[in-house]
Amino acid sequence: EGGALPVLRLAAGEGRPGLAERLSWAIADLRFRPRRAPVLGPEALAGAVYVNLSHRNLDDPRLIAALAPARARLAHVHDDIPLRRPDFAVRGLPEAFARMFAHLARGGFALTTNSRDSAARIAATAAARGWALPPARPMPLPLPPALHGLVQRVCPARPFFVAAGLFTARKNLGTVIEAMRRLNACCAVDLVLVGAPGADAVAALGGRTGPAWLRRAEGLSDAALRRLLGAASALLAPSLEEGFDYPAQEALALGVPVLASDIPVHREYLGGYARLLPAEARCAALAGYARALSA
Repeated sequence: EGGALPVLRLAAGEGRPGLAERLSWAIADLRFRPRRAPVLGPEALAGAVYVNLSHRNLDDPRLIAALAPARARLAHVHDDIPLRRPDFAVRGLPEAFARMFAHLARGGFALTTNSRDSAARIAATAAARGWALPPARPMPLPLPPALHGLVQRVCPARPFFVAAGLFTARKNLGTVIEAMRRLNACCAVDLVLVGAPGADAVAALGGRTGPAWLRRAEGLSDAALRRLLGAASALLAPSLEEGFDYPAQEALALGVPVLASDIPVHREYLGGYARLLPAEARCAALAGYARALSA
């Protein structure tokens, strides 16, 4: 709307349920629920095992206090990027992460994380700040079943690349956009952004409209993402910082070529499978690799 980037919308039934549809399900479901749902007190947690996979509320001291009766507490900490690179974080997030790690240290939590690199960085950050955290055990995240196994490759009439994720500053979108501009000076190639662009992504695009070769896909189901990647020349993953990088893992699991930044977590998981470029690679280098893959 109002000159926003063009959006690729799926046919009915191919995307995830919209808000209205999910809300209608929730309203219908209310008929089968008691009017007054029971509220569990701290005594109900005695002997319980608490698992948090999302960071949610771990910065709130009330949650930590309420978990005191639990027999065991486990938190999956995705990374410590907001603490090491506050320039990549939204306002207030570094402070929330600091509270979260302090609570995890005092609350007797066991920790898991996405990668060996994240585990080492979390340990270093904790030591520097005086937090007595236990070692975080690396535990890679599972991929959806629809994104396992080699995908049937399709050659579209006009080649395109895919970049996926929540496009914040650390995703290095500006480098991708500039590389695609250079590539389109000699070749007709599109870029499909799968995910939500942040405010800094709008700046990288030079406005809300973007060039004609830029598209955005939204509401993709896992099956639809599988088909989209099957037709893409490659997935572009030039992040400056990552704790795991789900999109790159998904593309490799499907047998789709990946151009990624040469950062520690990419070397850990993608080394030998993806083509790695220096994280601060010049746009011309990225465009050259992209041109070879799109030929």
